Amino acid sequence: MQVNKGLTKIEFNLDRVKEVKAPKYQFQELALEIIKGLKDGSDHKSSIFKCCKMNETRARKCYKDCQELNKPFVDYFFKLMGL
Repeated sequence: MQVNKGLTKIEFNLDRVKEVKAPKYQFQELALEIIKGLKDGSDHKSSIFKCCKMNETRARKCYKDCQELNKPFVDYFFKLMGL
């Protein structure tokens, strides 16, 4: 027969939960948004972060152009950025 140990199971589950860190800089949030929005964005993460760090406003405009023209690909984003 098992003995009821109370809330030990809940405490055990709370220890497993990992906290998600928030981005430190504004350009990091934009880069994560672009990575999620572009179909092949996860393959070029470091390049997208670099573009957003270099010129955040231009990266935002290029990403909006990609969405408006229905071309959600990294190659088109880089073409607009001039890389």
